[in-house]
Amino acid sequence: MNPSDTERAEFHAFELALEAVESSSQHLMSLLGEELALLKVRDVSALEDVAQRKVSAIETVAAAWESMRSQLQGLGAPDNEVSTQAESYIERLPAPERVRAQQRWQQLSDLTTEIWTSNRINGRMLEVAHQNTSAVLNVLRGETTASGVYGRDGAIATAPPSRVLAHT
Repeated sequence: MNPSDTERAEFHAFELALEAVESSSQHLMSLLGEELALLKVRDVSALEDVAQRKVSAIETVAAAWESMRSQLQGLGAPDNEVSTQAESYIERLPAPERVRAQQRWQQLSDLTTEIWTSNRINGRMLEVAHQNTSAVLNVLRGETTASGVYGRDGAIATAPPSRVLAHT
């Protein structure tokens, strides 16, 4: 059975929506790679620039996904998660289009997993950098409890400092 002109047009529109999500997701993945490289060399000023571009890229990805969701609903897909909608639509396609769509959908799924993983790694690196910076600042303020470190009074800390809660 050959697809009708309407079905071909619908499939073409689906492919375009898929392409928009793929393209914006690849751009986001590229920014995550750039962010990781800058985290490794601790280039704070460049990280600020990448963070701003990343926010914009995330908004673009979200808009592309929302556009795909709207399109799939217009094609009769159930009102569920986009992945469920896409899979439902893909299953209804004729064989050649179905195979091509399944391959592209799997590639997008893999890319989405890669983005999630990269974002978690970058987030963890930021968390560790923050903890290290906080620890250094605490030492500089004399607020450390580590033994062998000079305190505010110039003495080497041997026990955690105590605070005076009230003067008598």
